[in-house]
Amino acid sequence: MNTWIKDYGKRLALAIFILAAGCAYSCGWRQESWQFSQVQGTQEDPEGAQAGEEGGAPGGHSGAPDSSGADGLRPEPDAQREMPPCYVHVCGEVKRPGVYELKEGQRVYEAVHLAGGFTDQAAESYLNLAQPVEDGMKLEVPNRDQAPEPEWPKPGESPKTQAKVNLNKASKEELMALRGIGEAKAEDIIRYREEQGGFNCIEDIMNISGIKDAAFQKIKEEITV
Repeated sequence: MNTWIKDYGKRLALAIFILAAGCAYSCGWRQESWQFSQVQGTQEDPEGAQAGEEGGAPGGHSGAPDSSGADGLRPEPDAQREMPPCYVHVCGEVKRPGVYELKEGQRVYEAVHLAGGFTDQAAESYLNLAQPVEDGMKLEVPNRDQAPEPEWPKPGESPKTQAKVNLNKASKEELMALRGIGEAKAEDIIRYREEQGGFNCIEDIMNISGIKDAAFQKIKEEITV
């Protein structure tokens, strides 16, 4: 009996030893395989591995959002800055009279286009189609019977010098013929001369709201007092 117990104990101890040795061997093999794969991956892509370690993300990306646009170009600040709106009243010989919204810097021809274009009876050459629009401007397109006929010089005659607009005597329509002067500003000019007793010099027109030096420079050769 004692002999059998001793023999059984030896066999059990041997089995435990073999099992422990197998576990140790298996763990060592796995660690070596992992280290080998890490070294192999670093050798194949050393730049990607280094970038991954520094950026904290695999593949060499830091994980931080890219500030460039979808096409790889950085957006230009203020490149698409919105221009202030201008509300222009287009009436007379146009197909769809009304008030239209444009952007500062757009031209009269664009306002006419929004209003459907000229009618068949419109005096198309009456307006300066290249003139920039202004907020509050009124564009009234006359028909051919209403528009003044241009005075062409006779053969052998020199062209007449265009008469200047007298700020103290001009009608609203004559004032509106000046560049940049719409109906509202023409009415302000008439109101100013009635309240102040007239303009003393052409520079006084800059006392009108909305008419500053830039607007004055455009019309100073066309006005008088």
